[in-house]
Amino acid sequence: MNGDNCDEIRILVAGDSMSLTRDVHFLHLQKDPCLQSDTCKIVANVVTDQEVVTKCRECLPDVVLMVIRNMSCFQKETIRAMKSEHSNLRILILSNKDQVLIQAMRMGVCAYYLRPMTSAKLLDLVERIRKGESALPGPLLKKILMEYKKKDGSKWMNMKLTQRELEILRLIFAKKSTWEIARILQISKSTVSFHISKILKKFNCLNRHEAIEYAIRQHII
Repeated sequence: MNGDNCDEIRILVAGDSMSLTRDVHFLHLQKDPCLQSDTCKIVANVVTDQEVVTKCRECLPDVVLMVIRNMSCFQKETIRAMKSEHSNLRILILSNKDQVLIQAMRMGVCAYYLRPMTSAKLLDLVERIRKGESALPGPLLKKILMEYKKKDGSKWMNMKLTQRELEILRLIFAKKSTWEIARILQISKSTVSFHISKILKKFNCLNRHEAIEYAIRQHII
């Protein structure tokens, strides 16, 4: 975090500015007192993906807000570069496509549906992900994961993972804690721990980090 006010959330807005103008009242964000208070400040707006990494280095934001219609290879590399260079940076992807939201979560960043919302709603999302919370409500996240499994089930079936184990594996990849996974999937923490132990045993791994590395190598996630 940067600046004189240690509680201020610094935001870099990037991506499809026309979508953000229409759906999040982007033209009013910089004038909105809700987003120009001691809580939150927009430090930069960039139009092209090529500018994002450079501007991120210059402005040192706490949160990068990206609007993505279709996730390109370049955008994936941009996200990876920002995550690599700024370990505490939070990235929020806004999209109207489930596949983009899934790709975002697989990369360990937050995602939310692009839809009409007030700047106050946007601020609430930013504050939640800055605290390390999931942007998507638990039931909605669960629905997306279920739909994804229907379309791409062969990889995890080959590893003999159950549907629940794959859900938990992907949430571990998204850097969710045991408590957060339990809340998202609406199960107990002990049940989450049980499934994690089963995953580690199937992968012959000692901890979560090893399990994620193994799953990436095997193209499970």
